[in-house]
Amino acid sequence: MQLSVRRFTPADHPILSKWWSDWNFPIILLPQLPQFGLIISNENADICAGFCYRTDSAYALVEYFVSNKQFKDRKIKKTAFDRLFTELEEYARKCGHLILSTNIHSKERSFQKRLKDNAFFQGDTNMINFLKKI
Repeated sequence: MQLSVRRFTPADHPILSKWWSDWNFPIILLPQLPQFGLIISNENADICAGFCYRTDSAYALVEYFVSNKQFKDRKIKKTAFDRLFTELEEYARKCGHLILSTNIHSKERSFQKRLKDNAFFQGDTNMINFLKKI
C-alpha cells in the first residue's frame, strides 16, 4: 500500500461533488470550502478528502470528510482516513492551533469510531447545528 497526499485544488471539486452526492450528502460549493484541503490516494485511486478551516482562536475546524464510495478496500480506506487525520492535525499544529473540532452525523457510528481511534473525543451531546446564509 502506497498512500499519497495532495492538496485539494478547484479542479478536484467535481470529484468530491460526486462523492458527496454518492453518499446522499449535500454538495459543498467551492466558495464554501477553505483554502486548505487534502486528498489521500492509493496507486492513482483517490480514496478520501477533508478540509481544515482556520480560526483566530486555538480551534481549527476539520470538516466535510468524504470518501470514494467506489473504493471498496476497507482496510486501505481506514488507513487513508488515519493518514488524513494526521496530515490535517499537523497542518493545524503548524498554524498554531491547539484543538481540532469537527461535526458529524450522529448515525455515523463507524466514522465516530475512526475519530475516536485517532484521539478525538465527543464534546457536546444533544446539540443541533444551525446555519444562516448571509
